Amino acid sequence: MIVRRINWWSVSDWGWRLAALFTLVGLGVSTYLSVVEAMGTGPSCGVGGGCQTVAASVYSRLMGIPVAYIGVAGYSAMLIGVLAAIGIQPAPVRLQIIVLAAAAAGFLFSVYLTAVQAFFIGAFCVYCITSALAMTGILLAVSSAIAADWAASREELPEEEYAEV
Repeated sequence: MIVRRINWWSVSDWGWRLAALFTLVGLGVSTYLSVVEAMGTGPSCGVGGGCQTVAASVYSRLMGIPVAYIGVAGYSAMLIGVLAAIGIQPAPVRLQIIVLAAAAAGFLFSVYLTAVQAFFIGAFCVYCITSALAMTGILLAVSSAIAADWAASREELPEEEYAEV
């Protein structure tokens, strides 16, 4: 009987796992900020108070919805997509495209929010920057996982990938 050896170090598998880790980081940050928003208190930020300045600004809401709530919804949806991609290997192309599009949209939204902090608010929130870095990590991890999946689907496995059992 011939079976395929499992490659524990495949870029695709690790890309999806890293995306899940970055998604959990982003979900944790946005959940904390959502709880703080719901309680009506300012986030504890340490020296400088940039978090309170950002949270009190008009830019902390989008069409009346706190940006932190949007973050929880976005990261939750991203986590579902990433976990589905991990569970269904190789991930279906449609799922890959949806997750990549969501990661790109989240990245662009993070760039926008970071620019707002820099050019309009004049203060930076460590939680917001952490979320932006997490979203950047998600985009890079998902992109590498998808590239590896697509490359693997287009090439024949070499003879040494198989073993007699």
